[in-house]
Amino acid sequence: MATDWDQSDLWQVWTLAQVEIDWIMRKPARLRLGYAVQLKFYAWRGRFVENPRDVPDEAIEFAAQQIGANTADFLAVDWPKRTGRRHREDIRGYLGVRKMTPSDVAELSAWLEGKVCPVGEGLPAMTVQIYAWCRDRALKSPTADKVDRLARAARHRFEDAFFLRLFGALSQDATTAMQTSLDLPDEVQGFHGLKADSGAVSLENLLNAAERLNAIRGLKLPHDAIATVGGAFRERIHRRVSQEAAWEMNRHPKVRKMGLYAVFLAGREQTIT
Repeated sequence: MATDWDQSDLWQVWTLAQVEIDWIMRKPARLRLGYAVQLKFYAWRGRFVENPRDVPDEAIEFAAQQIGANTADFLAVDWPKRTGRRHREDIRGYLGVRKMTPSDVAELSAWLEGKVCPVGEGLPAMTVQIYAWCRDRALKSPTADKVDRLARAARHRFEDAFFLRLFGALSQDATTAMQTSLDLPDEVQGFHGLKADSGAVSLENLLNAAERLNAIRGLKLPHDAIATVGGAFRERIHRRVSQEAAWEMNRHPKVRKMGLYAVFLAGREQTIT
């Protein structure tokens, strides 16, 4: 895989310590480069190489130079089968990596819900952080499928709890008005009307925008609660609601529906203003 790694990046990420070189040099010559790359890839990403093509060409060459290996040795490794598995187990043993316990999984899930989910990063970024969390604690990371399930489940639990807090902070009058706008979506203060752009500058459009803004402000949205999540989270919710029709919004359970709508309307209030 060709990349734009410069020399300083290579030195920072792919330099082997002397103790690592000593350990690698005790392996069969044809396997040393595989060990070297897997060891540094794990330190970099918190997981092992799944496809050798994912490793930057510069990194392979840099590692080979440090142990006097041939770069062709890297692709000769039987990565998905016995040799590759032995590499991974040897490296885990060398690094003191242990298997995750149920309490480790619970701690990881709590960390995801408390620290990662509020930021609002997408699943790929969450996956990277899960691997790094496991690496930093010398824990054997779950399989890729399990990591994906952990990330999705944590995000779903966080959203449920967040929307429940928002729903509890909304007045009865606000939820009634929000539901009316979903039931009458084509009115100026309806769901589609509130989503619409103001359009070209004209007296009519200006008055419509003012009416929408007053309608949103009248809801007295819980801005303090909404501000507890990051901008990326709010933007993701905004995109989700923007792509849904009123009938799709009405299919959500009440608490989730009002939570989604509240975050969206808070963004619209800022945009219209």
